[in-house]
Amino acid sequence: MDDLRATAEAAVCDPAWSPELHGLIDFSGAYLDLSSNDVLRLALLLRRDGYRSNGWLAFIVGNSAAFGLVRMLGHWTRATDRTRIFHNREEAERWLNGRAGHVPPGFGGGLNGACATAVRNAG
Repeated sequence: MDDLRATAEAAVCDPAWSPELHGLIDFSGAYLDLSSNDVLRLALLLRRDGYRSNGWLAFIVGNSAAFGLVRMLGHWTRATDRTRIFHNREEAERWLNGRAGHVPPGFGGGLNGACATAVRNAG
């Protein structure tokens, strides 16, 4: 949990980060040892101003346990309508790139044109 919190904090401290960008989160090589309470706490953090993302979110997972945790995270962050879970990066990138010109549900036109921004690899 501490590693995930530190990663979220590092991402939002990046000067190139914006809540209007789309995200690709690769957990394919991660061992997610989280309780449902940990996932809820992480979701509450990600719903706070400064951490909240308004774009499309693609998650890559390596196993069914991680798939379930990410589904819980999407539900508790109230992002299930703009979140998808994949088993490989190519599918995730294809899905994100296919939505680059579309505003995610529930955000109207509030993305100030950022929804047309290409996917950016943050490292």
